[in-house]
Amino acid sequence: MKTVAALVAFVGLFAPSVAQQKPAPSPLLTKGAIVTLKLPPAAVAFGGATFASKGIWVVTVNESLPGVYVPNSLPDWRTAGFPILTDFVFEKIGKVKEMTEAEYRNSAVNLKFRIPPHLDAAAVVREFLILGGRSSSETLMYRDEAMRRIADHVFQAELATVSAEQRLALLNLASSSAGTIGVRGVARETYKERAYFAVDLNGDGLMYNTLQLGESQRVARVMNERLFGILKAFGAALKASPDLYGIKLRVEIEHADFLNKLGTLSTDKVDVYAPSDLIRKFAEADITNQDFIDGCIVIVDGNRVKVVLAG
Repeated sequence: MKTVAALVAFVGLFAPSVAQQKPAPSPLLTKGAIVTLKLPPAAVAFGGATFASKGIWVVTVNESLPGVYVPNSLPDWRTAGFPILTDFVFEKIGKVKEMTEAEYRNSAVNLKFRIPPHLDAAAVVREFLILGGRSSSETLMYRDEAMRRIADHVFQAELATVSAEQRLALLNLASSSAGTIGVRGVARETYKERAYFAVDLNGDGLMYNTLQLGESQRVARVMNERLFGILKAFGAALKASPDLYGIKLRVEIEHADFLNKLGTLSTDKVDVYAPSDLIRKFAEADITNQDFIDGCIVIVDGNRVKVVLAG
């Protein structure tokens, strides 16, 4: 009996203890886990498409301080724009070019986190993902938290007197009124000594033929088809505030000569500065489209232009 007990004790020296057993996998790195992406568009690199025409989003992570993870060299990602809050499903984790790669997928996009091998992949993805879908209570709480954080970042200096209610109303409008176009970011901007709430819109993926539409025609079309609706949506939220002079929209319009195969793609950078009182009149149908745009300041590639909406 003593011999058996001694043998069991001897074997126990080499058996893994409970503390030494392999830890359970992170819920965020479990096959089939549904997650929601916290990052704003500015923190995501768009890396082309798969053979199945799905988009590829890449997030290369570094560590600025112990436990402080930076996505795509953007340390202030929490205030760099609205969180994407799109659902993904965990697919796999492996090694790609000496980096750990955690891949998540949905019907349109493959999302890839590329993580240096010395970092804990579970800790990294926990920083940028929420366990659960976009309608989960955790995601809704995070969205509210992100909105408050962005509001505190934007509404400073001249805009500090804007009420908390109006701040959230403006942010929600900026996030939702652009619809499928989406928003790159929001900011406070002073132009000609007047304070604007500035909204930087994503491109819509359209390319205009320079043989058919010149610069002024391109701007007029984008105003009619996209920007008027967005600006009009701000009308109800723009309550009297002496320091918020208006709304500024930025949009980029891509164009090329369709007959020149060797021609290069060009981009018009369009800035529209719209006074608050004018937006309210436009939203209430007190003025025409042309009256409205004539009262705005429109800058294309640094030059002020006059926009004629109809020939």
